[in-house]
Amino acid sequence: MNKAISIIFVFISMFILQACNDDKGNDFIGEWAQVKNVQYPSYILIRKDDGVFFVDVKRFDFSKAEKKHSEDTIEYMTGKSKKLPSDDVAANCGNDCYRVTKLEAVAASKSVLKGDAISLRLENGVLYFDSDAYKLVKR
Repeated sequence: MNKAISIIFVFISMFILQACNDDKGNDFIGEWAQVKNVQYPSYILIRKDDGVFFVDVKRFDFSKAEKKHSEDTIEYMTGKSKKLPSDDVAANCGNDCYRVTKLEAVAASKSVLKGDAISLRLENGVLYFDSDAYKLVKR
């Protein structure tokens, strides 16, 4: 009888520990925006599926902006467009000039996600990634 109680206790303990580990890193889930006051901020979207965190980093790509600006200028010069492009290379680019990098990570602790060559840290509600700070904008 004591052996049966011991086995049941072990299974219940394992279940409780597993349930506690399932929420490790859940505070990372959501949409994050770069804190720095920049004209074209970066964004991070973090989702979780089956213990793996999917990290989509969206950054402004100035080479895409320059290419779009060149195309717009050529269209204006050849008469295909009547709108003169702005001197600001990135002004008419919008979301088309953002590049998304898709990464994967696992929770090393409640406040650290680690993946291939990446690490994200959560401290006092601020996400730190790649020398930048991000704030949560949508859970």
